[in-house]
Amino acid sequence: MGNKGALGTRWQKWMGGELPSADRLGQVAALLNLDAPVRVVRSEETRTVRRQLTKDDEEQRSEWLWATSLSKAKAVTHTVVRIGHGRWSIENQGFNELVHEWHADHVYHLNTNAIVAILLLLFLAYDIFHVWLERGLKPALRQRHTAKYFSRQLQAEFYAALLRPG
Repeated sequence: MGNKGALGTRWQKWMGGELPSADRLGQVAALLNLDAPVRVVRSEETRTVRRQLTKDDEEQRSEWLWATSLSKAKAVTHTVVRIGHGRWSIENQGFNELVHEWHADHVYHLNTNAIVAILLLLFLAYDIFHVWLERGLKPALRQRHTAKYFSRQLQAEFYAALLRPG
């Protein structure tokens, strides 16, 4: 689960205002008849950010609730928090890149199957490109250029192949 800002509105509708306690989330999970026991990890975090306009340092606090089916023996609290933040990072970075670089913000079809097929193809291309980028290139070459550079090189090769006679 995410931070208070992302969940606040959804939970306000259900619980009447406040972000629920970890105990209350466990009760909700039980009501949903989930097959595995749900463990809720609560994390209160503080970090310092520097404001661009004033250049002042400001302390920023956030509260996170993470739900997992992993037991404490399989994943200690710190690990659950790290995995949760990592997942948010992947989602934010991945969807941002898909929208801004891969133009996944609008699908020009009305048929549901066509939309699903296009998005699945786009996700597959994105995954293959990033696996190739991380594992198919030598680190020295990868450090010398950006992902955008390599995507433009691939695009140029693709168009050159289309324009070749025969």
